[in-house]
Amino acid sequence: MLELPADLLLLSDFNREFGDRYGLTTTSSSGLKGVLRRAVLVIDRDGTIAYRWDVPAPPRLPDPEEALAALRALRDQPGAPAAAP
Repeated sequence: MLELPADLLLLSDFNREFGDRYGLTTTSSSGLKGVLRRAVLVIDRDGTIAYRWDVPAPPRLPDPEEALAALRALRDQPGAPAAAP
């Protein structure tokens, strides 16, 4: 089983503000506008996107190891907070 960091923050974008800002909205194949694409973003403390995965048409899923590798790389940067035990 995959263990996620205790301080990992998962978000939802009910109002589509984040999706609009980061170009994640699309029109579905049935014509529904403003649909959020399935996406995984790793954003550093300065707001820079360190990793981005998105796809306009599910059912394709992201590789969790890629996102976790981006998280680890941020954690290992000088000045990053210490990893949780």
